[in-house]
Amino acid sequence: MGALKTIRHRSSQNYRVGKPGQPLCLTEVYIVTWVPTGTETMASYPGDGAVIASASIPTSSTYPVRVPQVQERYPGCDPNLMWLVVESVDWKPNTQAQYSWTVTVEWESRLEFIYSDATKEPLPWTRITRTCKLRQMQAWRLGASIPATIASYAWPPTTDIGGTKVDIHGAPIVRQVPQQEIVCEWFYDRTFSVDENDDPAPEPSALITGWLGLRNSEPFLGMDPGYVVCTGLSLSPVNNQTYIAQARFLFDWLGHYEQRCAPNSGGANFITATANFIGVTFMQATKVAWFQPFPQTDNLSKMFPAAVYESFTTAKPNYNATCAVGGRDLTGRNPDYTQYPGAS
Repeated sequence: MGALKTIRHRSSQNYRVGKPGQPLCLTEVYIVTWVPTGTETMASYPGDGAVIASASIPTSSTYPVRVPQVQERYPGCDPNLMWLVVESVDWKPNTQAQYSWTVTVEWESRLEFIYSDATKEPLPWTRITRTCKLRQMQAWRLGASIPATIASYAWPPTTDIGGTKVDIHGAPIVRQVPQQEIVCEWFYDRTFSVDENDDPAPEPSALITGWLGLRNSEPFLGMDPGYVVCTGLSLSPVNNQTYIAQARFLFDWLGHYEQRCAPNSGGANFITATANFIGVTFMQATKVAWFQPFPQTDNLSKMFPAAVYESFTTAKPNYNATCAVGGRDLTGRNPDYTQYPGAS
Protein backbone atom coordinates (compact mmCIF):
# COMPACT_ATOMS: atom_id res chain seq x y z
CA MET A 1 0.00 0.00 0.00
CA GLY A 2 2.96 2.28 -0.41
CA ALA A 3 4.87 3.91 2.45
CA LEU A 4 3.82 6.40 5.09
CA LYS A 5 6.32 9.14 5.76
CA THR A 6 5.63 10.55 9.23
CA ILE A 7 7.45 13.52 10.72
CA ARG A 8 6.79 15.08 14.10
CA HIS A 9 6.58 18.82 13.58
CA ARG A 10 9.56 20.60 15.06
CA SER A 11 8.68 22.48 18.27
CA SER A 12 5.14 21.18 18.13
CA GLN A 13 4.91 20.10 21.76
CA ASN A 14 2.65 22.61 23.53
CA TYR A 15 1.82 22.10 27.22
CA ARG A 16 -0.94 23.48 29.38
CA VAL A 17 -0.71 22.86 33.11
CA GLY A 18 -4.27 23.17 34.45
CA LYS A 19 -5.29 23.89 38.02
CA PRO A 20 -6.44 20.94 40.16
CA GLY A 21 -9.50 19.46 38.52
CA GLN A 22 -8.44 20.53 35.04
CA PRO A 23 -6.22 18.37 32.85
CA LEU A 24 -2.54 18.64 32.10
CA CYS A 25 -2.57 18.84 28.29
CA LEU A 26 0.05 18.14 25.67
CA THR A 27 -0.51 18.89 21.97
CA GLU A 28 1.76 17.33 19.31
CA VAL A 29 1.61 17.89 15.55
CA TYR A 30 2.69 15.36 12.91
CA ILE A 31 2.95 15.57 9.13
CA VAL A 32 1.92 12.31 7.45
CA THR A 33 2.38 11.70 3.71
CA TRP A 34 1.50 8.63 1.66
CA VAL A 35 4.19 7.82 -0.91
CA PRO A 36 3.85 5.16 -3.68
CA THR A 37 6.57 2.54 -3.74
CA GLY A 38 7.88 0.18 -6.42
CA THR A 39 5.59 0.11 -9.43
CA GLU A 40 2.72 1.81 -7.58
CA THR A 41 1.21 5.03 -8.84
CA MET A 42 -1.05 7.59 -7.23
CA ALA A 43 -3.93 5.52 -8.46
CA SER A 44 -2.87 2.81 -6.00
CA TYR A 45 -3.86 4.98 -3.02
CA PRO A 46 -5.48 2.55 -0.49
CA GLY A 47 -7.95 5.04 0.98
CA ASP A 48 -8.05 7.37 3.98
CA GLY A 49 -9.16 4.68 6.42
CA ALA A 50 -6.24 2.41 5.59
CA VAL A 51 -3.78 5.28 5.97
CA ILE A 52 -5.19 6.37 9.34
CA ALA A 53 -5.22 2.78 10.60
CA SER A 54 -1.62 2.16 9.48
CA ALA A 55 -0.11 5.44 10.62
CA SER A 56 0.41 4.16 14.18
CA ILE A 57 2.71 1.39 12.96
CA PRO A 58 6.25 2.29 11.77
CA THR A 59 6.39 1.31 8.10
CA SER A 60 10.16 0.83 7.96
CA SER A 61 13.43 1.81 9.57
CA THR A 62 13.54 4.67 7.09
CA TYR A 63 10.33 6.15 8.52
CA PRO A 64 10.33 5.04 12.19
CA VAL A 65 8.10 7.85 13.47
CA ARG A 66 4.49 6.85 14.10
CA VAL A 67 1.28 8.64 15.09
CA PRO A 68 0.23 7.73 18.67
CA GLN A 69 -3.02 5.82 19.05
CA VAL A 70 -6.07 6.91 21.03
CA GLN A 71 -5.84 5.58 24.62
CA GLU A 72 -2.06 5.20 24.32
CA ARG A 73 0.06 6.12 27.36
CA TYR A 74 2.93 8.56 26.92
CA PRO A 75 6.30 6.76 26.66
CA GLY A 76 9.10 7.27 29.11
CA CYS A 77 9.30 7.69 32.88
CA ASP A 78 8.92 11.43 33.39
CA PRO A 79 6.99 11.71 36.71
CA ASN A 80 4.52 14.15 35.16
CA LEU A 81 4.27 13.10 31.52
CA MET A 82 4.10 9.33 32.07
CA TRP A 83 0.43 9.72 33.12
CA LEU A 84 -0.61 11.38 29.86
CA VAL A 85 -3.04 9.42 27.68
CA VAL A 86 -4.05 10.19 24.08
CA GLU A 87 -7.62 11.53 24.06
CA SER A 88 -7.97 12.41 20.38
CA VAL A 89 -6.12 12.32 17.02
CA ASP A 90 -7.25 14.95 14.51
CA TRP A 91 -6.44 14.47 10.80
CA LYS A 92 -6.65 17.44 8.42
CA PRO A 93 -5.58 17.23 4.74
CA ASN A 94 -2.91 19.57 3.49
CA THR A 95 -4.30 21.29 0.42
CA GLN A 96 -0.85 22.11 -0.92
CA ALA A 97 0.19 18.47 -1.28
CA GLN A 98 -1.63 15.33 -2.42
CA TYR A 99 -2.15 12.57 0.17
CA SER A 100 -0.62 14.64 2.95
CA TRP A 101 -2.13 15.44 6.37
CA THR A 102 -1.46 17.51 9.42
CA VAL A 103 -2.24 15.31 12.43
CA THR A 104 -2.84 16.87 15.84
CA VAL A 105 -2.55 14.56 18.85
CA GLU A 106 -4.07 15.63 22.18
CA TRP A 107 -2.73 14.06 25.37
CA GLU A 108 -4.38 14.59 28.76
CA SER A 109 -3.90 13.70 32.39
CA ARG A 110 -5.95 14.89 35.37
CA LEU A 111 -3.21 14.14 37.87
CA GLU A 112 -1.80 17.28 39.45
CA PHE A 113 1.52 18.54 38.09
CA ILE A 114 4.41 17.75 40.48
CA TYR A 115 6.92 20.53 41.05
CA SER A 116 10.42 19.96 42.38
CA ASP A 117 9.66 22.08 45.46
CA ALA A 118 7.48 19.72 47.49
CA THR A 119 6.04 22.59 49.54
CA LYS A 120 4.31 23.87 46.39
CA GLU A 121 2.82 20.57 45.29
CA PRO A 122 -0.93 21.14 44.90
CA LEU A 123 -3.49 19.14 46.79
CA PRO A 124 -5.83 16.92 44.75
CA TRP A 125 -8.95 18.38 43.20
CA THR A 126 -11.89 18.22 45.58
CA ARG A 127 -15.29 19.88 45.83
CA ILE A 128 -17.84 20.10 48.65
CA THR A 129 -21.50 21.02 48.14
CA ARG A 130 -23.72 21.74 51.16
CA THR A 131 -27.51 21.98 51.27
CA CYS A 132 -29.45 22.84 54.44
CA LYS A 133 -32.94 21.52 55.10
CA LEU A 134 -35.30 20.43 57.88
CA ARG A 135 -36.57 17.03 58.99
CA GLN A 136 -39.72 16.40 60.98
CA MET A 137 -39.50 14.52 64.27
CA GLN A 138 -42.21 13.44 66.67
CA ALA A 139 -41.36 15.23 69.91
CA TRP A 140 -42.69 13.95 73.24
CA ARG A 141 -40.29 16.13 75.25
CA LEU A 142 -38.57 19.49 74.82
CA GLY A 143 -35.26 20.41 76.40
CA ALA A 144 -34.08 16.79 76.70
CA SER A 145 -30.36 16.28 76.10
CA ILE A 146 -29.22 13.65 73.62
CA PRO A 147 -26.56 11.15 74.79
CA ALA A 148 -23.37 13.08 75.43
CA THR A 149 -21.14 10.48 73.80
CA ILE A 150 -21.68 7.78 71.21
CA ALA A 151 -20.69 5.05 73.65
CA SER A 152 -23.38 6.08 76.14
CA TYR A 153 -26.24 5.14 73.81
CA ALA A 154 -27.90 1.77 74.34
CA TRP A 155 -31.12 0.15 73.13
CA PRO A 156 -33.46 -0.80 74.69
CA PRO A 157 -33.17 2.11 77.12
CA THR A 158 -33.09 1.92 80.90
CA THR A 159 -33.82 5.55 81.81
CA ASP A 160 -36.20 8.32 80.76
CA ILE A 161 -34.71 11.20 78.79
CA GLY A 162 -36.27 13.92 80.98
CA GLY A 163 -37.21 17.32 79.63
CA THR A 164 -40.62 19.02 79.42
CA LYS A 165 -43.60 16.87 78.42
CA VAL A 166 -45.42 18.33 75.42
CA ASP A 167 -47.68 15.54 74.10
CA ILE A 168 -51.45 15.63 74.65
CA HIS A 169 -53.25 12.31 75.21
CA GLY A 170 -50.28 10.48 73.79
CA ALA A 171 -50.11 12.56 70.61
CA PRO A 172 -46.63 14.14 70.23
CA ILE A 173 -45.98 17.50 68.64
CA VAL A 174 -43.92 17.78 65.44
CA ARG A 175 -40.49 19.34 65.76
CA GLN A 176 -38.40 20.65 62.84
CA VAL A 177 -34.79 19.53 63.17
CA PRO A 178 -32.08 21.29 61.05
CA GLN A 179 -30.00 19.07 58.78
CA GLN A 180 -27.27 19.61 56.22
CA GLU A 181 -26.58 17.44 53.19
CA ILE A 182 -22.87 17.31 52.34
CA VAL A 183 -21.56 16.06 49.00
CA CYS A 184 -17.79 15.44 48.78
CA GLU A 185 -16.28 14.92 45.32
CA TRP A 186 -12.81 13.94 44.17
CA PHE A 187 -11.14 12.14 41.26
CA TYR A 188 -10.60 8.40 41.09
CA ASP A 189 -7.99 7.86 38.38
CA ARG A 190 -7.53 4.49 36.67
CA THR A 191 -4.13 5.50 35.25
CA PHE A 192 -2.62 4.66 38.65
CA SER A 193 -2.98 0.99 37.70
CA VAL A 194 0.36 0.59 35.95
CA ASP A 195 1.65 -2.36 37.98
CA GLU A 196 -0.61 -5.27 38.87
CA ASN A 197 1.50 -6.03 41.94
CA ASP A 198 1.82 -2.68 43.71
CA ASP A 199 -0.69 -0.10 42.54
CA PRO A 200 -4.41 0.27 43.29
CA ALA A 201 -6.96 -1.75 41.36
CA PRO A 202 -8.48 -0.13 38.27
CA GLU A 203 -11.91 -0.21 39.92
CA PRO A 204 -12.88 0.55 43.53
CA SER A 205 -13.73 -2.45 45.64
CA ALA A 206 -17.40 -3.23 46.25
CA LEU A 207 -16.54 -2.95 49.95
CA ILE A 208 -17.02 0.83 49.68
CA THR A 209 -20.72 0.14 50.24
CA GLY A 210 -19.85 -0.91 53.78
CA TRP A 211 -19.57 2.78 54.74
CA LEU A 212 -23.26 3.41 54.13
CA GLY A 213 -25.24 4.07 57.30
CA LEU A 214 -22.18 4.67 59.49
CA ARG A 215 -21.95 7.72 61.75
CA ASN A 216 -18.66 9.46 62.48
CA SER A 217 -16.87 8.16 65.55
CA GLU A 218 -14.27 10.95 65.24
CA PRO A 219 -14.55 14.65 64.29
CA PHE A 220 -15.35 14.82 60.58
CA LEU A 221 -15.20 17.92 58.37
CA GLY A 222 -15.20 20.01 61.53
CA MET A 223 -18.30 18.35 63.03
CA ASP A 224 -18.44 16.51 66.34
CA PRO A 225 -18.60 12.70 66.60
CA GLY A 226 -22.01 11.19 66.04
CA TYR A 227 -23.60 13.99 64.05
CA VAL A 228 -22.73 12.88 60.48
CA VAL A 229 -23.87 9.73 58.68
CA CYS A 230 -22.77 8.41 55.27
CA THR A 231 -25.85 8.16 53.04
CA GLY A 232 -24.46 7.39 49.58
CA LEU A 233 -21.48 6.70 47.31
CA SER A 234 -21.21 6.90 43.52
CA LEU A 235 -18.60 7.02 40.74
CA SER A 236 -19.32 8.66 37.39
CA PRO A 237 -16.88 8.48 34.45
CA VAL A 238 -15.36 11.66 33.07
CA ASN A 239 -13.45 9.73 30.42
CA ASN A 240 -11.97 6.24 30.11
CA GLN A 241 -9.32 7.02 32.72
CA THR A 242 -11.04 9.22 35.28
CA TYR A 243 -14.10 8.99 37.49
CA ILE A 244 -15.65 11.62 39.71
CA ALA A 245 -16.12 9.88 43.04
CA GLN A 246 -18.94 11.28 45.14
CA ALA A 247 -19.66 10.60 48.81
CA ARG A 248 -22.84 11.94 50.42
CA PHE A 249 -23.27 12.66 54.10
CA LEU A 250 -26.03 14.00 56.33
CA PHE A 251 -25.42 16.20 59.36
CA ASP A 252 -28.25 16.30 61.89
CA TRP A 253 -28.69 18.91 64.66
CA LEU A 254 -29.79 16.16 67.10
CA GLY A 255 -27.28 13.57 65.97
CA HIS A 256 -30.07 11.72 64.08
CA TYR A 257 -31.77 10.73 67.34
CA GLU A 258 -35.54 10.22 67.46
CA GLN A 259 -37.85 10.15 70.47
CA ARG A 260 -39.77 6.93 71.14
CA CYS A 261 -42.47 6.42 73.75
CA ALA A 262 -42.36 3.26 75.90
CA PRO A 263 -45.41 0.97 75.43
CA ASN A 264 -47.72 -0.32 78.10
CA SER A 265 -48.56 -4.01 78.54
CA GLY A 266 -51.08 -3.78 75.70
CA GLY A 267 -48.59 -2.28 73.25
CA ALA A 268 -50.05 1.23 73.26
CA ASN A 269 -48.10 4.29 74.43
CA PHE A 270 -47.59 4.39 78.20
CA ILE A 271 -49.51 7.51 79.29
CA THR A 272 -50.93 8.77 82.60
CA ALA A 273 -52.95 11.78 83.78
CA THR A 274 -50.20 14.23 84.70
CA ALA A 275 -51.19 17.74 83.62
CA ASN A 276 -54.00 20.02 82.52
CA PHE A 277 -54.62 22.06 79.41
CA ILE A 278 -56.56 25.28 80.17
CA GLY A 279 -58.05 23.58 83.20
CA VAL A 280 -58.75 20.25 81.49
CA THR A 281 -56.84 17.24 82.77
CA PHE A 282 -55.21 15.15 80.02
CA MET A 283 -52.89 12.20 79.63
CA GLN A 284 -49.19 12.38 78.81
CA ALA A 285 -46.41 9.93 78.05
CA THR A 286 -44.32 9.30 81.15
CA LYS A 287 -41.62 7.02 79.69
CA VAL A 288 -39.72 8.36 76.67
CA ALA A 289 -36.33 7.30 75.26
CA TRP A 290 -33.93 8.32 72.54
CA PHE A 291 -33.75 5.99 69.53
CA GLN A 292 -30.71 6.00 67.20
CA PRO A 293 -31.44 4.66 63.66
CA PHE A 294 -27.67 4.66 62.84
CA PRO A 295 -25.99 2.95 65.82
CA GLN A 296 -22.88 1.78 63.93
CA THR A 297 -19.92 4.19 63.86
CA ASP A 298 -16.46 4.52 62.32
CA ASN A 299 -13.88 7.14 61.43
CA LEU A 300 -15.42 8.49 58.20
CA SER A 301 -12.22 10.27 57.17
CA LYS A 302 -10.76 6.83 56.40
CA MET A 303 -13.07 6.69 53.38
CA PHE A 304 -10.71 9.03 51.53
CA PRO A 305 -7.03 8.96 50.58
CA ALA A 306 -5.09 11.08 53.05
CA ALA A 307 -4.29 13.82 50.51
CA VAL A 308 -7.95 13.99 49.43
CA TYR A 309 -9.25 14.46 52.98
CA GLU A 310 -6.54 17.05 53.63
CA SER A 311 -7.75 18.94 50.55
CA PHE A 312 -11.31 18.91 51.94
CA THR A 313 -10.18 20.55 55.18
CA THR A 314 -7.44 22.91 53.94
CA ALA A 315 -7.93 26.50 52.85
CA LYS A 316 -6.30 26.99 49.44
CA PRO A 317 -3.95 28.40 48.39
CA ASN A 318 -1.65 28.77 51.39
CA TYR A 319 -0.90 32.18 52.88
CA ASN A 320 2.50 33.62 52.05
CA ALA A 321 4.10 33.64 55.49
CA THR A 322 7.17 35.55 54.25
CA CYS A 323 5.20 38.74 53.65
CA ALA A 324 6.10 41.69 55.85
CA VAL A 325 2.44 42.59 56.31
CA GLY A 326 -0.31 40.40 57.73
CA GLY A 327 -3.17 38.89 55.81
CA ARG A 328 -6.43 40.74 55.23
CA ASP A 329 -9.21 40.49 57.77
CA LEU A 330 -12.02 38.58 56.05
CA THR A 331 -14.45 38.51 58.98
CA GLY A 332 -16.73 40.88 57.09
CA ARG A 333 -16.67 38.68 54.01
CA ASN A 334 -16.68 35.06 55.19
CA PRO A 335 -19.19 34.37 57.97
CA ASP A 336 -18.14 31.47 60.18
CA TYR A 337 -21.57 31.05 61.84
CA THR A 338 -20.05 30.53 65.28
CA GLN A 339 -22.91 32.59 66.70
CA TYR A 340 -25.48 29.88 66.00
CA PRO A 341 -28.95 30.26 67.53
CA GLY A 342 -28.72 30.12 71.29
CA ALA A 343 -25.00 30.89 71.49
CA SER A 344 -23.87 33.67 73.81
